[in-house]
Amino acid sequence: VSHEKKKIPTNLPATSPNITANWKMMASVSMLGGIGFTVSLFIANLSFGAAEQADILNHAKLGIVVGSLLAGILGFLLLSATLPRRKSVSKQVADAR
Repeated sequence: VSHEKKKIPTNLPATSPNITANWKMMASVSMLGGIGFTVSLFIANLSFGAAEQADILNHAKLGIVVGSLLAGILGFLLLSATLPRRKSVSKQVADAR
């Protein structure tokens, strides 16, 4: 069994040949997809729009907002753990000399 890192091909015209992405990076970015919650709010309003369902609508809105918040935090944490670090400005200046 090979334990080498699996790289994602990035030889599309819109990408730089120097950029390499792995599956951990892709999973981290996909977590950020949970932030887009406007459609969920719209569907919840359509589903529970009656006056007697206001309590259910409020619970749905709370769940949608909490889920979006958790997706954003988790995506940020995973991206900060998987993306390569940039060199500090002082290192860039030293390397340029």
